[in-house]
Amino acid sequence: MTDRDPAKPDRLAALVDSVVGRAPINKRPLLLADQLEEQFLQGGWPEGLSLGAEQAMANRYGVGRDVLREVVRLLEARNHARMRRGPNGGLEVVRPDLEDLTARLAGYAYVSRLDRNQVVDAWIALQAAALRHLDAASAAECLRSLRGATLRVLGDGLISAADSALLTILARMVGDLLPPLRDETVDIADAALADSESILDWMRQEWAGATAQVDAGRAEPDFVPPLAPHASCFQHHAMLLVHKLMTTISPDAWARGELIGNEFDLADQFGVDKSVVRQAIRLMEDAETATALPGRGRGLMTRLPSTAPLSRLLCAYLIAHRVESADGERVFEALRIESAGLASDRASLEDRATLLAMGDDLDQLCAPLPVAALQAFERLQQHAAYNRLLGLFIDGVKAFLTWRGEAWPLASDLIVETYRTHTKRVVAAICAGDRMGARGAEAAKLEALRKTRDAQLTW
Repeated sequence: MTDRDPAKPDRLAALVDSVVGRAPINKRPLLLADQLEEQFLQGGWPEGLSLGAEQAMANRYGVGRDVLREVVRLLEARNHARMRRGPNGGLEVVRPDLEDLTARLAGYAYVSRLDRNQVVDAWIALQAAALRHLDAASAAECLRSLRGATLRVLGDGLISAADSALLTILARMVGDLLPPLRDETVDIADAALADSESILDWMRQEWAGATAQVDAGRAEPDFVPPLAPHASCFQHHAMLLVHKLMTTISPDAWARGELIGNEFDLADQFGVDKSVVRQAIRLMEDAETATALPGRGRGLMTRLPSTAPLSRLLCAYLIAHRVESADGERVFEALRIESAGLASDRASLEDRATLLAMGDDLDQLCAPLPVAALQAFERLQQHAAYNRLLGLFIDGVKAFLTWRGEAWPLASDLIVETYRTHTKRVVAAICAGDRMGARGAEAAKLEALRKTRDAQLTW
């Protein structure tokens, strides 16, 4: 662990929650699981650290064994810890793996009916980020060497050439969600290699044509229920119960919000103990796929999950795998720039009115203030891009950078003024439908904020 100010982890945790858009929670198992996870994050993810046996942990944190078991299931489901049995056993910190994270994303895609077009747009945004890692000559050389390849191979090649660990991780996550294109090769003309914008325009056109062909002959839904993970901890009754519920209830039911049943109903229906049902409920609350409504005649209600739980998992994965902050900053900036461009294309009249109206709120900001206060403006702008997958990546990477940062999360007078001035320019370009202007204004905003932060060390 570190010697940082003991108050800082709490402030960072609050900032991370504001970044990913996570609502406050007040149930003891969820709070304790988050507290332990935040200790892992603050300590740089101490893989192999043993937190002790169940009874010892229950005594240490002043909770009963039932609550502690719910905490253990939560951390195991997040793939952040495992309970080792035996005389030398205990809850041990583990390093999350990408396969598990990708499976969680597949489950989110199924339950939320994620739009395939959003997946393609996120994939192209990753290619844009890769191009920002490369100079024009290197990018052209890479693409020339891949002439005659498929669209998927072309994208993978660009990601590989960018030599970014973070882009490789995100590409793996998106890759499993891409539509199954035919194995047709493509050829990129020299004219399309003139600059990054020409390359991206060519990619958008090729992907639009390829996915249109797939859509024309597809009768199956975009995403199917993912398989249950094979890890031993996922054979526990509570996790199996969650998987049964998630795969047997249609995505429409999750969007509508339907009553699944109370603890007694579910225990009787699935032939398990009420304690198992209670653990399953906590797992679904943690994933934001259900809400437990107290009171007679109520019970577990389905809900459409936000991207917040997955964003936090991505943040933890990046910390645990020692991704470099510099890599994270480059990718974050590139994805924010692409998001601003998408917002200029897709913002509705209502979105534009909301964005323009927030100028008055920006004028009311007074420093010093927590950086978390600026997240509401960021989320409004991000929402106008209408791409949940890209938003998930932006939030997860920004949360990662927040935990890795050394500065107090406070904004000075100069930072607030810089943020206000540049955000208004970005909004003006988005509302004018000016894609290039929005991307340029976002790039200038991020550059100005970075310089101000580096100079004052308060961002």
